Amino acid sequence: MRIAVISDIHSNLHALCAVLTEMRKAKVDAVLCCGDIVGYGAYPNECIEMIENITVEACQGNHDRAIITSDYYGFNPIAMESLLWTEKVLTKESLEWLESLPYVRVEVEIGGINFTVAHGSPLDPDEYIFPSVHPPRRLELYLAQMESDFILIGHTHIPYVWECEHGIILNPGAVGQPRDFDPRASFALIDIEEEHKVKIEIARVDYDIQAAARAIIEKDLPEFLAKRLFLGE
Repeated sequence: MRIAVISDIHSNLHALCAVLTEMRKAKVDAVLCCGDIVGYGAYPNECIEMIENITVEACQGNHDRAIITSDYYGFNPIAMESLLWTEKVLTKESLEWLESLPYVRVEVEIGGINFTVAHGSPLDPDEYIFPSVHPPRRLELYLAQMESDFILIGHTHIPYVWECEHGIILNPGAVGQPRDFDPRASFALIDIEEEHKVKIEIARVDYDIQAAARAIIEKDLPEFLAKRLFLGE
């Protein structure tokens, strides 16, 4: 069985379509989404519709939650401007679907493997998890507390795989706004093989950044959001 893990789409339809094309080529059996479907980009409704149709499980990200609650405290001015615009253009159906997603985390079993799907940490969607900064013991406790083989998270927009005896923490990176200085869309593939052995790949996909950036500017969203797509930061 092959599972795709996506996160931080951020209303970037061009990047999402490119990732979905790669998923079809890879013959993916299931898709898990770690949130932040909206914010920053120009196509929130279209991205929500696509994610709704392809995912097995998804959770809310902090941008999704902000739209649902209209609480933008703590967001920088550029992020807040994009969220206020998103709130105006989001359809009732899109908002209702976002509201239906679990806020903190969701548990799912696929192919005999237990997954915890979250956005930040499995206890706090706003927490940024960086294995290079967090004490290993803390990450081990997350895995032990969740009793999962995998904890899937996003939020940092930077892909990584961290493994210990308790399991694996996987961040697939960002589909719509990478921040690891590689502008290509990022997602992860998990192959579940015999005896529940797994193989993990971080996949990168080229997409039409020019078109995505042009759409941001045409919708009068902050120009900075368009420029950063070319830099992957």
